[in-house]
This record gives sequence, C-alpha cells and structure tokens, in this order.
Amino acid sequence: MGIRTSFVRYRPGDAETVTISPAWLSVTGGTARGGPQVFTRGDLPVPVVAWIRCKQDWDVLAGDVLRCASGKSAGRLFVVRQISPEQETQLLACGELSSIIPDEFEASVIEAWWSADSGSFSLIPGGGALVVPLPISVFDSPLDVSSLSQQIKGNFDVWAEISVPTGHVTEDVYLAWVGFRTEATGVVGVKGVFAGVRWGQNKLAAIRYDADGVSSELMTANPITVVDSIPVYVRLRRRGSNLLVYYASGTLPRSEEDWTLIVPETAVSSDAPGWITLGGSRLEEEATATVEFVRNWDL
Repeated sequence: MGIRTSFVRYRPGDAETVTISPAWLSVTGGTARGGPQVFTRGDLPVPVVAWIRCKQDWDVLAGDVLRCASGKSAGRLFVVRQISPEQETQLLACGELSSIIPDEFEASVIEAWWSADSGSFSLIPGGGALVVPLPISVFDSPLDVSSLSQQIKGNFDVWAEISVPTGHVTEDVYLAWVGFRTEATGVVGVKGVFAGVRWGQNKLAAIRYDADGVSSELMTANPITVVDSIPVYVRLRRRGSNLLVYYASGTLPRSEEDWTLIVPETAVSSDAPGWITLGGSRLEEEATATVEFVRNWDL
C-alpha cells in the first residue's frame, strides 16, 4: 500500500493550498527508459515515478503538484499524471519534478508555491512575467532585501530569463537574480550563491554573488562580462555541495554549449537544504526588473 505520509497540493492558477492527509506513497523508480508509464493528453508515454493513494473526497486533478510533507521523501515534488478511482480511494500515477516547481508567470495571481518574506511582487496582467521590486540595499547585497522563495534540498538545476529596463546606462546600480540561500530570511549566518544581472554605470553584466555566512557583505561580486543584449539568461546548478553559475544572452539557450560558466575568485559551497529565491535591489533611483520564467534545466 505504500508509506503513510501527507502532501501539500498546489494547483496552477490557484492561490490556495490543500493539505492531503493521510496519503500513502510508493516510489517506483520509473524512468523514461524503463518502469511503468502512462499516456498523457498528448498521447506521449511518461514514466510513473510514484503511486500516491488518498481518499476520494480529496480534490485532486491531473496536473496538480504534490509536495511530500513528511518522512524520508519530505520535500519531493510529484506531478499528478493520471487518476484511477477505487472503491473508497483514488490512485494517482505521478511523475516527479527535478528540483523546483517551474513557473511561466501566466496566472492572474502569484502561485501558492512561492513564499514572500516581504516586498510588492506582482504579475504583468496578461503579460506572462513577474515584476520584481528593487528595494534599497545599503550593502548592494542579495541578502538584506525581500524575495520570493521555494524550499529546496539535494541537487538542483534552475534557470531564468531576466529582463531589465532599457535605461541601464544610468549612474545608479541595480541587481536582479535567482539564487540559493540556506535560510529564507536573515543575513548573519546565511550562506548563498546568486546568479543574476547587474546594470547601471553604463554597464550590463551577468554576475555571480557568493555570501559566506559571516556577514551581509559580498564575498564576490564580479561583473564577469558586459553583455549588450537583453534579456539575460542565468542558471544556478548544484551537484553535491558545488554551486555553479552560468549565463547566456541574446537567444534562448537550448543546449549545454549555449551556456558560459562564471568562475568566481572565491566560491561558496553548501549541500544543506535551503531556498531558491527571486529578487532584486538598488542603491538609489527606483526601478523594477522582470522575470519571464523560472524553469528546471532538464535537457
């Protein structure tokens, strides 16, 4: 029957979450090359990574995302592919998301899987983009400003498209990023690595920021390259404790060869659970940036 546990249900376009308890989880280990499969609406077979059984009165639909809330599988994200009614229960055939719940920002509200510590994040109506506020940061640092966050553990490979205002030739300095940090909020004791864009002072650069957990000061803040096209694509990857940052610009990256690795002078590493965050900051003049999407790099 599986291991008894509970899940938090997220439904795209729905600002509310639902806790499903009790539920029973059985992981199959299915992959694209073997194991059980189901057919989706596109008539393409997809692997079944797990079977989840819960009572029939729980509102679950194909496409819902279920985050395991307890036990050894806590934090794992399953996507409902197919539902089979049973006498008193329903059996959910599920795939799995590799790291975070991706977002194209096409809903009318910010999806429930994001946690906001503060800040006036908003969506462009009908525009499919997240408007990122850029609050003042005294330290020019990603640690002391607001963000949207998703919990994460283990390996991940996340990328985003960031667009900045065309007036990046001003003398002020702005930042926008997707990052990893070991705590959702706070500055002192927090480790983090951030892949982002820094613009102003007649420059637009893809950057990597490393914070070592001692203070809110930046360990590295190197404008590795000046790019002359917007948007910029940034990618943050973890394997074991190694945190890698890549960038691409001009055209949408479609293969590993399209990415350029940013090598820092001092690299922070961490295999601890934490948070994937979206945010930005500024020194003085008000501005915003937009994130067109956040995805898992699953090629």
